[in-house]
Amino acid sequence: MAAFALWRDRLLLLFGAVLVIAAWRTWLADRPPVTQCWTALALGAAAGLAFGRMVIARLRHHAADGPLAVAALHSPSRWCYVAIIHLAATMTLAIIVTIARPGLIAWSLAAYLLGAAIAHTAPAFDIRQAATARFRRRVALIGGLYRAAGIAELAFAAAIIASTTLPPVARMVAIGVAAALPMLLLTMVDDVVVRFMALAGHGVAATIGRHARAGTLFAVIAAAIALATAGLAAAALALSIGAIILAWLALRVILYRLYARRLADLLLIGIAAVVALIATSLPIVLPVVATILVWRLWRRSAERDWIIA
Repeated sequence: MAAFALWRDRLLLLFGAVLVIAAWRTWLADRPPVTQCWTALALGAAAGLAFGRMVIARLRHHAADGPLAVAALHSPSRWCYVAIIHLAATMTLAIIVTIARPGLIAWSLAAYLLGAAIAHTAPAFDIRQAATARFRRRVALIGGLYRAAGIAELAFAAAIIASTTLPPVARMVAIGVAAALPMLLLTMVDDVVVRFMALAGHGVAATIGRHARAGTLFAVIAAAIALATAGLAAAALALSIGAIILAWLALRVILYRLYARRLADLLLIGIAAVVALIATSLPIVLPVVATILVWRLWRRSAERDWIIA
């Protein structure tokens, strides 16, 4: 909440949230039930992943460097903290979905539980911390990337097979959601790692490449699977979603090299809103504006190599 320390900032955030919920409710009104269901599933899963990762990050911080190390290392206290955060998140999600479409609450909460379970289970299979030698760490990292991408490909293929009974439009929506969720999971960015790589002299391209390997692998194979099972339109959709999420990842890496995480996330939201506004009102100038923006940010970010402060 440090980014919203003043009351006027919190009121502005609340006003923006109300506008987003109202827009989502209006958008759902004209959509078929299948699309509404998939939208609720996507929202719930994304929220579960986000809050699960946030809880893990906070517990790791306090266990290593925070002032609450004793509580963070105490198992009952950890579980109590996890339960409180997820309870508050599910209540907020239920309120949002109730305002938009009350019938979608069960779907969104079930997806939230699945996303949270994935977020909390994934660190248990992280074998990198057990490897001390540089070669073993690199092998573990590459193996983890391919293993995660392989699991995501299996889930994507299962979703395509399960969507064969849906109408064409609903099937395209299902394929889009099935491509977007694993991509978001595989392209998560740790701001601490990004800043450390900049301090250690890694360039912008090298940092983006490190974070984009698993997502790029998934996008290419998912497009091939979609082409073989659902046609050219589905492959183009999967590839387009992958490209958009990889571009979003690159922008996050650039901003995390320049600013603290909260400020960078706020700037990301602002940039996304401006791009959406230009795309809907004057799309012909969007490539020019995007090129200038990325070029300027890239140049500033490239100057952060080896800088400690």
